[in-house]
Amino acid sequence: MARASTFLLHLAATFFIWASFFVVQMPLQDSGMVDFLAMVAFGSTVALWLVWAFNSYGSQPQPQAESEKQKRGPVEHDARLATLLELLSDEERLALKERLLDDLRADGEAVSLADLLEAQDERSRRRFRS
Repeated sequence: MARASTFLLHLAATFFIWASFFVVQMPLQDSGMVDFLAMVAFGSTVALWLVWAFNSYGSQPQPQAESEKQKRGPVEHDARLATLLELLSDEERLALKERLLDDLRADGEAVSLADLLEAQDERSRRRFRS
């Protein structure tokens, strides 16, 4: 329904563009100016319909992807993770927490940024001492 109403609006805009062209070109005697106005009207029409086509056909959601989202529903708490955490002792949970924090500190790298900066400072100090 929305596509039909925008189609009619674009059709009316196209009619207005070309009606304006014909009204303006009648009193003009210069063929160069008439040619220029014809190119402007044609370019406006092409741009108008390209925008309509991209908006109408390019922004439709994929029906398969939408139905897939509805099947999954909202993300719930992972029962496997809850079971694993319940099976761990307090010391094991603390060790896991520390390991995860170390991984986060490493920022996805094998060596953390702090360790790299510290090593760089040590190298700089050695150079200045020598």
